[in-house]
Amino acid sequence: MGAGSVFTEKTCWRRALAHRVAFLVDGANYFDVLASAMQRAKRSIYIVGWDLHSRMELRPQSPDDPCVLVELLHELTERNPALEVRVLTWDPSPILAFEREFLPMLRLSLGAGRRLHLQLAADHPSGATHHQKIVVIDDAVAFVGGLDLTVNRWDERQHRAKDPARVLPNGEPYGPFHDVQVAVDGDAAVALADLARARWWSATGDRLDAPPVDTDPWPSGLEPDLREVQVAFARTQAEWKETPAVREVEALFLAAIASARRCIYIENQYITSLTVRDALVARLREPGGPEVIVLMPNEQSGPLEKLTMGVLRTRVLRALHEADVQGRLRVWCPQVRAGAKSQWVNVHAKVMVIDDRLLIIGSANLCNRSMGLDTECNAAFESEGDDETARAIRAFRDGLVAEHLGVAPSVASQAIDQCGSVVKAIEQLQGGPHTLSPIAIDGEEESGPLVPLAEVVDAEGPVDEALVRQAMPDEAVAESRRNLPRVFIMLGLALALAAAWTWTPLKHVVQPSRLFELATPLRSHPLGPVVWVLVFALASLVMVPLLLLTVVTVMLFGSWVGFITAMAGSMVGALTSYGLGRVLLRDTVRRLTGRRLARLARKLTRRGWLAIVAVRMVPVAPFAIVNMVAGSVRIRPRDFILGTLLGMAPGTLALAADRVVAAARDPTPVTVAVALIVVVLVVLVLLGASKLLERTHRVPPPRPSGAA
Repeated sequence: MGAGSVFTEKTCWRRALAHRVAFLVDGANYFDVLASAMQRAKRSIYIVGWDLHSRMELRPQSPDDPCVLVELLHELTERNPALEVRVLTWDPSPILAFEREFLPMLRLSLGAGRRLHLQLAADHPSGATHHQKIVVIDDAVAFVGGLDLTVNRWDERQHRAKDPARVLPNGEPYGPFHDVQVAVDGDAAVALADLARARWWSATGDRLDAPPVDTDPWPSGLEPDLREVQVAFARTQAEWKETPAVREVEALFLAAIASARRCIYIENQYITSLTVRDALVARLREPGGPEVIVLMPNEQSGPLEKLTMGVLRTRVLRALHEADVQGRLRVWCPQVRAGAKSQWVNVHAKVMVIDDRLLIIGSANLCNRSMGLDTECNAAFESEGDDETARAIRAFRDGLVAEHLGVAPSVASQAIDQCGSVVKAIEQLQGGPHTLSPIAIDGEEESGPLVPLAEVVDAEGPVDEALVRQAMPDEAVAESRRNLPRVFIMLGLALALAAAWTWTPLKHVVQPSRLFELATPLRSHPLGPVVWVLVFALASLVMVPLLLLTVVTVMLFGSWVGFITAMAGSMVGALTSYGLGRVLLRDTVRRLTGRRLARLARKLTRRGWLAIVAVRMVPVAPFAIVNMVAGSVRIRPRDFILGTLLGMAPGTLALAADRVVAAARDPTPVTVAVALIVVVLVVLVLLGASKLLERTHRVPPPRPSGAA
């Protein structure tokens, strides 16, 4: 792979030739180009993502042609009988309901023909997510990077403080957002198509044939940044079933950092990876080593992230600053000023530029999850002595610097040349309406209540494996052997039912439209909600997906009745399976998993409701199994009920609120009343959670893990 190249069998999966490469900075550029490419599709479109929103607008700045995703896909399949569209997104935890559209597959499939195939992917180990962001058209053009086809992603490179086109489907505005995608063609596009087909087969069991590559959907107005260049692709994938673990992304990042001579330029949403931390610390301590520039969000979004990923980020940044004895480290966030007010730019990009020799763009954050747990895909370009590639890599980096400082790319490049340093050039150009401001490291305290859950939130491997590895005392194993058949039968039956709804013909029974059709007679019956609560609870016990049951409930009974019914069904089902675990499994699960898990269970019991909220956030296991395990390890009923209410309410309220927003387009006294009820419920839940969090903060922090 060339002398001195960072591309080896360890750092990349495949190298392939691209005839054309275009760097697409920010959503406005990417989404516009993507719409044009999809409109030229002849045979196939693969969409692989972490998230997808059917109502996202690819061209919101064009009121006459906003190009709504669901409408575009329907139009393309109706217009072209030969076109097959396959959409594969991660099957998420319900806790993400505030960030994601409820069951986008349902909206996408309404009115679609048989050539629009939709799948939620759950083929991963416990606690993992599918995080790749890939679109492939006709095996001829492909896109990879950090941008999902969802809301809250579109923005122009100007990152205006206020932009009327930067709104959610419900009309709510959001702040400046920065991310990067890259377009490739040729064999590089075929490589990404092969990856998409492999993901589809893993998620569905259906093998797809590669189409002949005889079309050119590359948009006519898209000027390439590079031509005839090798592209390396690196992946992350956790071990799952017969699939071995893949850690190419981590190896590539470490090799890239080690190869830097003058400058390491990073844009990333997170920086919590311990291996990346150690690699950067080593370079900062090295005499005469490279500058290290890190651009990231000013703070992690939301209370939960601040108390978990925010704490982990603070630890890493402190370690980097302590190692920066020569003053070569800068940690900044882009800031946009408009008069007396300013806004931080949400840095969502996953970019690393090493000198003017190496460029990495992809989906992988600099966190532990992206190194070994979540599925990721990065594209990398290395000059290897080629001046044209080196110039393109430098132009890309200087363009990013110019964007964040609000100057022309030529101004940024000239300043870097004159200063002989990217850091000095940035500091010389700072202070305008667009600027880079230092990130203060006075973040969340390391004794925050959710810190013990950090190894779950940012785990390097499957969450359940971390628990299984706990030491098991011999006496506990011997004592519990007589209970093994009962445990295996109950949990085996539960897992078999979950598998049946996912991989057998029974999956056609639990389609939203089918369940809605079967339950329609209950809509008009006076006892319909009561009957449905029992059906809901029973269905959750036999592993029918809870998200699907919630969607159908709100479809059946509307906003506030649907919310109450879904919450009641969830609670009845949760308490029933919790009781089964408490009575039938007793202490068996706790004994089997040993002393260390027993200590962990005691810690979780002290935090009580917070532990249950946490397991609702992370898709560790099916709903009923989580409840049975909670009962078996003696989580207190009060804590279980409170944690389940707080864990389930946000997602259910989000769905009810979504229906309210839709109804509010034709407001009546009833819809206004329902909207007020939903708002009051949301406020009450959040206030209650806030007060409980305050109380939890007053609990003395746990001893360090190394303490006796």
